[in-house]
Parts: sequence; C-alpha cells; structure tokens
Amino acid sequence: MSSPETKNNFCIRPFTSLEIFTRGAVKTCCRITPEKTKFKGKTDFTVKTGIKYFWNSEYRSFLKQQFLANERPEECVDCWRQEDRGSTSHRMLGNEEQKIIFQNKNTERYLRQLGKWDLKSPEIVTASITNLCNLKCQMCDGAHSSTLLQENHKLGLEKNIRQKDLTWSDNDKIRTLDESITEKLKTLYLLGGEPLMVPEILELLEKVSMDKDVTDNIELNIVTNATICNDKIINLLGKFKKVKLVLSIDSTGKCNEYIRFPSKWSTIESNVLKFKSLENITLYINSVVQNINLLNLQDNINFAYEHGIHLNFSILDRPEYLQFDNLPKTLLQLALNRLSKIEDKKLIHTTNCKNFVDILSQKVSKDHTVDINNYDKFKSMIQMRDTHRKINIKDYIPELGKAIEKKSKYF
Repeated sequence: MSSPETKNNFCIRPFTSLEIFTRGAVKTCCRITPEKTKFKGKTDFTVKTGIKYFWNSEYRSFLKQQFLANERPEECVDCWRQEDRGSTSHRMLGNEEQKIIFQNKNTERYLRQLGKWDLKSPEIVTASITNLCNLKCQMCDGAHSSTLLQENHKLGLEKNIRQKDLTWSDNDKIRTLDESITEKLKTLYLLGGEPLMVPEILELLEKVSMDKDVTDNIELNIVTNATICNDKIINLLGKFKKVKLVLSIDSTGKCNEYIRFPSKWSTIESNVLKFKSLENITLYINSVVQNINLLNLQDNINFAYEHGIHLNFSILDRPEYLQFDNLPKTLLQLALNRLSKIEDKKLIHTTNCKNFVDILSQKVSKDHTVDINNYDKFKSMIQMRDTHRKINIKDYIPELGKAIEKKSKYF
C-alpha cells in the first residue's frame, strides 16, 4: 500500500461541493470534522449567513491549498481511516464521480481544463434541511431522525439534542434551497431525515419542475429509505431528465425491518418496482455494514442482483458498539463463509464488497477478540430498544438474537 506521502491524496470536493446539515451547518462534505483542522480562523458556518459566505471563506481556500499540496487535512480523518484499511472512502468516491483521474501533475491546469478551478458557486449541493423521518434506524441519531430523537429522549439518550434546535423556519428552508439553484449547479442531492416526506422539498421539486432549463441541466439525487412513494412523487421525479435514487436498504425482509424500524419490507419492495418504472431514474442501493446485518449481507447482494441495481457497502464507523467486528470470531467466520459463496457475477455491480471481504478475512485470520465494553453496550442497547418498541430481535433476526444471548459459547 502506498504511504500517505507518495499516494495521491487529492480531493475534489472543496473545489466543487457544499453540504448543508440538519442543524444548519454548512461544510464541504458529510465526512469532514472542521474542529480538527490546523486552520486558525473561522471554520463554523451556517445557513443563517448563507451559502455564499462559506463558499468565499478563507477556510475553504485553506482546504483547497492543502489538497493542492497533496497533504492529508486532519479534519478528513474519516476518509484516511477508510483508505488505510483498504476501503473506498468518500474522497475516492467523489473523485471517481467527478472523473478526477490525474496523478499530482499540473493540478491547477487540469482543474482549469475541467472548469473546476475557481467556481463562483458550487456545482454540487447536498442538502439536509430537516431531520423529519418516519423511521428509527439502529445506527442513526436524533439529528437525522425526528422519531428516533423522540424515542431517545424517552430512553434518556441524546439529552444534549433538542428538536427545536433542528427545526428551521420555513423561510430558512425555502431560502436555502432557492440559493442552491444557480446556473452553475449540476447536481442537487436531497437527504433527510426522509426527503420524500418533507413538504418544503416537494414544494421545491414542484417549483423547479416547471423550469425546463433546470430539469434538463440538473441531475437530481435523492437518498431515501424507500418507504414513501406515491403518484405525486412519481410525477415530479418523471419531469427531470436525470434522477438518481440512492435506496438506504441494509438487508432484506425482517432483518431490514429490524434495523430500519418500523419499516415494512413489502412496502419497500413495491416502491422499488415503482421507482424502476421511470426511464429517467437510476437506482442505487447503499447498505451500512454493521454487526446487526453482518450475517445477512448475502441477501443484500442477491436482492440487488435480482433487480439489476448497483450496490454499495458502507462500513459503519459510529456508533462503535454497532461496528461489524463487535461480534465473536465465530460469527465473523460464519459471515465470511456466506459471502465467500457468492458467485462472482453477482459482484460485478457492487462497490466495497470485495474490499470488505478482505477486511473480514483479515479479522478472522487473526486472534480476533471482542471489545467486551462495546459488546455489552451493544447487547444492552438492543435489549433497551426492543423493550421500548415491544419487539424481540429473535423474531426478526433469530440467528443473531440467539447468539448474543449465549455469551459463553463464543468467548
């Protein structure tokens, strides 16, 4: 593996992209942690001061200069961690999506040729304007799910987060979305919460769908849990020339229902078929690899292959107690055995699957031991949420449910 000094560390995102978060923060991407930066000036920006203020900031210039110098900014540690363990990072995906293929030579000239050197406004905007959501996913948090935040407060969790701090005024939401639609904009990502249930997002789509210059020139990307689809949504999406839907599906059947509670798999399957009926839509599936779905990842692969949908595996970083290797070695070996039996033809249209299998294989080949504190927290969180929701993991994922009851068998 190349060292950080010799490999290409360049990231295109600070040059072209901007992300708006549910709390109103404005950053270059979802993985960055500005508080870790070496920059001494202002690094915290919000929608209150507007998109332009961040775009013209010294901090964004600082980030750009670091990448031009092939450095590894400390605030981008999430990507460096992913890459150092052999996985495809958010940085790498961004470069690939924007066709950045040069190798540290004449960077400025290359970016000028691409028209990405000194953009006056972002080409790519990712907007999460609310945490409004209908699901309470195990790996999520209150900043991205209103229903999970309500549950967490009842369980005594996330007391430092208040819904009122996440609820923007309608004017701020509309203004921010309107600011995003510029003549330079090429791609608009809409996230949540669940974006297809957000009134302001549907209002925006309805408004811009009447402008052919927008619908023909902007690629619309929506990350959805696939639980919501109706005639109005299909009609709105059908008016755009190019739409990408990223379906957040972590397993199939009861396993997905457990992780993304209280979704219904039959509804998701039905909606996938509805989305597929639109010729202008490209579907992708993103699965978050964690200890809850580790034994069922082959089901994701089979489902994606059956429906001809590209599948990406994102390895979960937080919360730590849900990390995939927070399980006994016996279960890691079982997961590896199942993934190793997948036919190669089913992996042609996957991202990170083979990388993950390699990582899993390394874990199994070594003297893997479980972090007892994280494992105990995992079990206690499962029990606490199950009790509150009046469900039992064994009714959804029997194999895992029974295994975590029998600690002594696996240690």
